[in-house]
Amino acid sequence: MKEKEYPSLIYNTRRRATFDPQPTFFKKRLQETPSKLIDDFLSELSANENGTLWSTSLKIPYGDFDLSQEYLSVYPVLHQQFLDSLRGLIPLVTVTPYNEFLGTIRQHESEEWHTLRHLFITASVSKVAYNLTPRGAKNYIASHLWGLNKMDEDDTPLAIEYGRQNENIARKLYEEEMKIRDPTASVLQMGLTQSKQYHELACSPDGVLESKVNPKRAIEIKCPIRLQKVHPKLFDQYLKGKKLDDFYLYRDAFGKIRLKNDHSYYYQIQMVLGILHLEQCDLIVWSPKGIITIPINFDKLFWSDLAEGLVSNHHSLLIPEYFLMRTPRNLDVLILDIV
Repeated sequence: MKEKEYPSLIYNTRRRATFDPQPTFFKKRLQETPSKLIDDFLSELSANENGTLWSTSLKIPYGDFDLSQEYLSVYPVLHQQFLDSLRGLIPLVTVTPYNEFLGTIRQHESEEWHTLRHLFITASVSKVAYNLTPRGAKNYIASHLWGLNKMDEDDTPLAIEYGRQNENIARKLYEEEMKIRDPTASVLQMGLTQSKQYHELACSPDGVLESKVNPKRAIEIKCPIRLQKVHPKLFDQYLKGKKLDDFYLYRDAFGKIRLKNDHSYYYQIQMVLGILHLEQCDLIVWSPKGIITIPINFDKLFWSDLAEGLVSNHHSLLIPEYFLMRTPRNLDVLILDIV
């Protein structure tokens, strides 16, 4: 009689202890590195069009990547193609010194207006875009290029909504006053308008005043909600302290109401005049109590410096971002200058 031996007893015990009932496919996946498993999972999650509960609790990260010498050698070609595309938006034959896009006259109510303006630096943000800091550049690009951190239409600030609701009222009242002085005068509304000289720049004028006897001029309409209870000409009696300091109007030594030339509205108006090739803009300030009109003359030197700075920032900041998409990945923007 021999003693029975169980040479595989220990092996069987270990096998049972480590037994995995999952299908073979999952067993193989567990042998991969944890980081690869996570990357694959997040990739599959982001590709799921229907959405999952995971999507509500996981923020999908997008890592950085090195700009190889090969890419840097190709980038100037991409850069030039982008500029050629902007130039290609302008019809070969036009009768105006600017390019107005059809279908954008309703401005913020037009989907095409929202789509096209992402290609340009626009007049309404020209001061911010001209004075960009590294941190400011990231915020500017996130908002104005990618539409990130923007409020929904239902959450539009009350002051902006107030201005939109009353813009047409102010425009009609202004036109009526102009017709008293000049019966041939009429206001023409405009949509998104691209500069023919600086293809990277565009504006959305509130309109132009046309006349058979007087030079054409631009109009810019402001309906400040803080002045809704008083006539705009009384702004410096009604506003006090910081509110008055921050307001865009001031009264000079001769009692004349003027626009501060360091305010964003001054930058905006000079850019509108530069793009439209006009010499004057009427700044219209409206409230339910009345209206004032402030003539703003075109400053050629100011516009030349502003345009060059904006074009430079468009080339070195915006165009690289179109291709690298760093801001949506929460990465700092890159400045790429093409010599």
